[in-house]
Amino acid sequence: MALNPFRRAAACSIATGDSVGRMNALDALRGVAILAMCLSGVLPRFLPNWMYHGYYPQYAQDDGGIWQRVGNPWLFTKNIPVYTWVDWVFPAFLFAMGAAIPLAMSRRLEAGRKRLGLMLGVLWRGVILIGFAIYVEQATPNFIGEKAPATADYLWALFGFALLFPLLMRLPRSWPRAAVRMIRGMALIGVLIFLAWVNDQREVEFKWVYPGGKTSYDIIILLLAWCGTIAALLWLLTPGVLWPLMSLGLVVAFLAHHQAMAVDRRFFGELFDPLMPYLQAPKQWLDLRDVVGRDASIYNLAPLYDFTWFKFLWITVPGVLVGDRLVKYLKDKPGTPSRARLFPASILLLVSVLLGWIGFAYPRGLWMELPGDGVLRQAWPIAAAGLIPALAAGFIARGDKSAAGRLMTWLSFQGALVCLLGLLVEPWEGGISKGPPATLSYYLYALGQSMLFLAAWVAAVDVSCWGRTLFGWVVLTGRNPMLAYVAIRSVLAPLVSLPLLPPDTPADVGEVPEDAPRRSIEQAMLRGPFESAPDAVPWPGAAWGAVKTLALGVFAAVLAKLKLIWKS
Repeated sequence: MALNPFRRAAACSIATGDSVGRMNALDALRGVAILAMCLSGVLPRFLPNWMYHGYYPQYAQDDGGIWQRVGNPWLFTKNIPVYTWVDWVFPAFLFAMGAAIPLAMSRRLEAGRKRLGLMLGVLWRGVILIGFAIYVEQATPNFIGEKAPATADYLWALFGFALLFPLLMRLPRSWPRAAVRMIRGMALIGVLIFLAWVNDQREVEFKWVYPGGKTSYDIIILLLAWCGTIAALLWLLTPGVLWPLMSLGLVVAFLAHHQAMAVDRRFFGELFDPLMPYLQAPKQWLDLRDVVGRDASIYNLAPLYDFTWFKFLWITVPGVLVGDRLVKYLKDKPGTPSRARLFPASILLLVSVLLGWIGFAYPRGLWMELPGDGVLRQAWPIAAAGLIPALAAGFIARGDKSAAGRLMTWLSFQGALVCLLGLLVEPWEGGISKGPPATLSYYLYALGQSMLFLAAWVAAVDVSCWGRTLFGWVVLTGRNPMLAYVAIRSVLAPLVSLPLLPPDTPADVGEVPEDAPRRSIEQAMLRGPFESAPDAVPWPGAAWGAVKTLALGVFAAVLAKLKLIWKS
């Protein structure tokens, strides 16, 4: 009898925590996105430009066309048409979140939950995520200690991280509901007290957005909260008939994207401007200063909402459509997957994604001028060639009639189509760019690549026993995304920065001075086996960043294996 690919873990003796209704490939995609985000944040400077966001180049051409180091890439304001793997990370998060919505909601509907109750739960979850976005930013060492965190600030960040366990961790269902509510309530009180203390001891006046762009909230979590809430509500409002209201979601995405662009880059100019006061009305509702009778900026929650943020529904809404296809896949007759077909197909899909990153990694010269001020750069044919392996993967997987083969075929063709749509609009937008503001080609191309990446993971961790053995820790990391995301700054950064090691002994002294400061793991590594200086080749520092990223993945995976999983 053919085995269901979602139950093969037991047969293969693989301890990845598989359960019916979960999708290993989707968890793996989410895990890769989290690990990639961690890696991008711990890399040293002066690596090649493709190791950073396209709008933060380390090298730029001067007027003579010579490449030189950028003094401060965070002040680099020239919007260049570049798209790197770092730019893909956030869209991958959005896509995975959207795809997970039908999987989670379907299980609850099958368990007898009512749609109205689920909608109220979605709204409440959105509120929790907004609060989470505020907390995870203000509980970091750099916020507590402002610009120069001290040892105490790192310890407070670890304490703030620990406070979230009783609030967000899954508690045993056998516990009395009253006990669970008491634990959650006490944890919430502790979190609020901690936030109040953090802001009280800071010397600067509280602002939601400080000069220079630093915020008192995590913008990534905030965007996930708003877009995830809208996408989940749309799915619940369209039982079995997804396209009508999902189309409404894309209309909202287009309008938000249109208004986020500069006027001279908009398709319809100022046509929709009269709608903006109505679309931005929640900003007025969120200004609570008159309600509480105080003028402090902390009571003006308007910065926590902006209609133009819904431009990311370009990724989340199609992600929901993909998630609906995944629900059908889980319920489909599994069949026996053909590894001889699906493994080569997965390799071709990865090649397709890599060719896209290679093609758009650097701005290249003019290749062809198109009507309507379209400009086809030399990067375009390289990225377009990347669609050939994706299509080939789809035709190869098409010969496999198992559920996994059918899913990979569908994802390969649909992903290639979405990438093609992104490529078709790219020449008329001044080139693909994460912005700000981001281009439509960026949303579409990153979405298509996420679909191709997901298809590749189907063969790696949903079909293959050895794949689940090799990448089980990535799957588990993706099953604990909130914890892993917070741990990047509130656990990993403090642990490598605390002065835990003995002082360094100067070579010309031979003994440690009494007043010598203790070293952190970070200092020991960057002065030892991973030594790196700004004027030296920075790849050893990149290797140390990879070690830290691996440590984060193992940390999150171990906690997931121990059932210490955060859920909002």
